[in-house]
Amino acid sequence: MNITAGQPVTRSFFTHHPSTGAITDADALPTGTLRANGTDTAVTVTITKTSAKTGDYTASFTVPSSWAQGDIGELLINATVNAIASKAAIWSAVVGVNVTQIAGHEGAANTLREALKSEITGTVATANSTPTVTFFAFTADQSITKNDALIGRRVYFNDEANVLYGQVGIITAAQYDGVNDEYKLTLDNTTQLTNVPASGDKIVIA
Repeated sequence: MNITAGQPVTRSFFTHHPSTGAITDADALPTGTLRANGTDTAVTVTITKTSAKTGDYTASFTVPSSWAQGDIGELLINATVNAIASKAAIWSAVVGVNVTQIAGHEGAANTLREALKSEITGTVATANSTPTVTFFAFTADQSITKNDALIGRRVYFNDEANVLYGQVGIITAAQYDGVNDEYKLTLDNTTQLTNVPASGDKIVIA
């Protein structure tokens, strides 16, 4: 994702019970830290709780005007749920990247440009493969022409009626199954889900 200096940023995140994985309010309002090139900054990150929604929070901040092209930003969230403290990075971006070419290669820029397009929505499919906490197939609502354009992106479970609601996984591998018109995703082990996805679960890839 690309950003510019001075740009306002808002991101939603969710807190979960450490034992069950269910959406649960944090013991106290979580805190956020903006990191630049691997170093914590003093930039103010405002955390607000979404009214009448359990474990649903929003973090907002403004990208410092001093950040230059190529600087890498990360947003870290600290939260304590049921007396268990945890930390996670919920956002990352690069300032002012030129996507005309990357390392002198237009093809790499095209792949990145494909990944930066609008969100992809879809539904988990289980008829042709067996899902796990780090692997599942889905049918997309949009046409996706490049498998590699999904790698590195985040998949969100956004159906409030779903036990996986609010959980996020980072895609490390993607393969298109042309016979069944499905995409098979592998998630990073460090972001594995707490439950196995079920047929019909709604997802968003961003």
